[in-house]
Amino acid sequence: MLSTLGVDVTLSDHTAIVLDEINYARNCLLHRGGVVDERSIVEAPTLDVDVGSEIVVTSARYLKYYDAVSEFSNALLTGVLASRHIRAKPSEAGTRAS
Repeated sequence: MLSTLGVDVTLSDHTAIVLDEINYARNCLLHRGGVVDERSIVEAPTLDVDVGSEIVVTSARYLKYYDAVSEFSNALLTGVLASRHIRAKPSEAGTRAS
């Protein structure tokens, strides 16, 4: 969808995999009371938990998720600022006369 809008968001393969994992962890937490289903294991094997067990968001997992979301946020902001939707580019904004 972002590419349709002309916003380029480039992420590392690792970050894309972690973002998928976050999505499936979120779905299990929100819709299944934290219990992992088979689809989550198939679609996000990096969750590394058994079907029927509960997802535990440890400090290490939280930090991994935080780093991935931070990378995505930075890439999204960079893509938006470089897109056609921003008239004054950051380098131009500082050079305009008052």
